[in-house]
Amino acid sequence: MVEQAISLHIARTTGVWDFSGIATTEPIRDVKPGDIDDVGKCLSKITREDALWRQYFRDRAIEPMFLCYEDFAADQPTTIREIASFLNLDASTFRIPLAEADEKTIAPRIALVRRRLASTFDSRTLDGAGDSPASW
Repeated sequence: MVEQAISLHIARTTGVWDFSGIATTEPIRDVKPGDIDDVGKCLSKITREDALWRQYFRDRAIEPMFLCYEDFAADQPTTIREIASFLNLDASTFRIPLAEADEKTIAPRIALVRRRLASTFDSRTLDGAGDSPASW
């Protein structure tokens, strides 16, 4: 969930929510890109929301399909076929769209912030701070 928290932090602080490098929302003003404490807040938010979704599914006896974005980004056609299979869809009822932009096209300034945050997070984890929301 750390990578997801870093992505949320970057999107919130830059207004850029995809690989185009174009801001589509107004960035939050009181936090700068690269603020490790804000990443921790994002991690706490994501962890809480994940727990709420899991409880929602449990309460309704729903067996959700869990997907990893990295798997989807690495092989979109296979992931789409797996989703269709999970939903019992016949291959004739859907089409596989063109793959979205590769992460290699991410704006250099955003890629730099992402790398710095990831290495900072790794250092904190190695130093014993962990990536648990309670440690934030």
